[in-house]
Amino acid sequence: MAKRFSELWKVSGTVYREICFQSVFSLRLGATLPRMDSEKIGKMARQTEMNMLVSKILVTVFVAVLGVLPLGYWSYFVYGLKLAEELAVVGCVSVFLSSLFFLLVMLGLQVTTSLVSTRAFEILGTLPISRRAISKVALLSFLRIFDIPLIAALIVFPVTFSIIVGSFLGGLASLFAVGLTEIFALALTIGLAKLFYSKIVSGGGSSKYKMIMRFIYMLIWILPSFGIYLVMNFATQILQAFAFSLTQISTIHAYVLALLYPFSLSFTVSFATFPQKINVIFAAVLTVSTALYAVLAYLGLNYTGSTIRRICSGGIITSSKIVVKDLSIRPKSAWLGIIMKDLRVASRSPSYASILMLPALQTIIIIVSFLGIANINLATVLGFLAGVSLLSLIVTPTLFSAETLASAYMKSLPLKKKTVVAAKTFLSACTYLGCVVALAIVTLYLRKDFLSVLAFGLVQMFSVAAGCMMELFLLIRKFWWKELTPSNIYTSISTFITVLLPGVILCLTPIMLCYIIGFAKIQLTLTIFLAAAAAELIAVASLTKAVIKD
Repeated sequence: MAKRFSELWKVSGTVYREICFQSVFSLRLGATLPRMDSEKIGKMARQTEMNMLVSKILVTVFVAVLGVLPLGYWSYFVYGLKLAEELAVVGCVSVFLSSLFFLLVMLGLQVTTSLVSTRAFEILGTLPISRRAISKVALLSFLRIFDIPLIAALIVFPVTFSIIVGSFLGGLASLFAVGLTEIFALALTIGLAKLFYSKIVSGGGSSKYKMIMRFIYMLIWILPSFGIYLVMNFATQILQAFAFSLTQISTIHAYVLALLYPFSLSFTVSFATFPQKINVIFAAVLTVSTALYAVLAYLGLNYTGSTIRRICSGGIITSSKIVVKDLSIRPKSAWLGIIMKDLRVASRSPSYASILMLPALQTIIIIVSFLGIANINLATVLGFLAGVSLLSLIVTPTLFSAETLASAYMKSLPLKKKTVVAAKTFLSACTYLGCVVALAIVTLYLRKDFLSVLAFGLVQMFSVAAGCMMELFLLIRKFWWKELTPSNIYTSISTFITVLLPGVILCLTPIMLCYIIGFAKIQLTLTIFLAAAAAELIAVASLTKAVIKD
């Protein structure tokens, strides 16, 4: 039995490496890979597997932190806020279960889509391996995507809960709740991956329908990331606000929450910890809701298993008839065409779209921070602008790597490199500008330092444009005549740092000058800030014009 499992585990490792490779280098993220020898392909495959391992380790770290952090406030909830012990348990468990659910979906959605679309199981079907064994290999490959975070969650939170709260029975109940949450997350992940691949990539329907479904999928892919990003930035505030709201909860609201996930499981853990504090009616409601979620988890397991069996048999894709419409070509100016193409590529790739939306996500974080800051001075404003600026610089390599979809024909067109630089710099700067406008509107509404945000934010756009242009200058010199793939930029840390660092220096230099000069005379500081930012943009534009030859 152990030997049989070892063989299946070994085969699943091969399939797992394949889907990791496809999740990064598939057609959804770029063009076909350039021709290369087996040694280089093996190196790239190991890099993608290492990238996935790093992602799992990071998620595991978040799981461990979130497994300990809420319980670390136990004394504060009970003795500081005077929150009842059973409600303190509800708050801690609910925060952890919600975070775990979103983390697992965020980690596995894109790689699971590659699992759904892979042809590796068709190849396994030609070998002397039974269908049952292939299904087990597929299941193990799927579990490998989540293995480390799943195990960490099952260990860290129940053990920490048992130690801090001092209840072994409560620890067992929390283990049960974590297990159900993991099942829900895995079922949702494979369901969304199946929906995306069968209905959007290979299914029928009009192009408008596919566009809407891609947008919904993109939101589903991004929202968990944003949720975790928000939790990581405001974990303490969220915990305190949630705990305070629990102090105001009424009996009717408690009954309603006992029927809703994750509160139902949280109440189960709570009253397994403090069984003497539950009445008969609430116990009946809780028993029904817990049994219902246990049944849903059982159905989720069956759905996951049946979907994986269909993946092995190639039954995910259903054929459909599509009416081919007449080809419509609407010529546009070169730079506008590049911008439209980049936006359409992003709409078809959630990973690209999520990177393009990073400045917007950071802006939302800043807006939330504004609500808790009484007085906003210029130093605080520049700090916020620096954060948005740096995230805008990350957009530029993404836009350039999007040329993987166009590199096969783009270089054959009468398209100047300078036009590519101008278009992508403009789009990156626009992402930053939109964030500044949003910040300015919020500060105006809150009656805070509106003029500083608007004036320094608009001037900082010159530095952002200079940094983005410098990145594009370096990228074009390094990759323009190569067969470009995203791996050239993102799997080589040294290359990414080499491209990003000059842009960061350009972007932060005017801000650092402001800190050196001081903020006693705002007009003088703004004048020097404007002069430095404008000089950077002029210098980089002149360098690009002089060195890049079309």
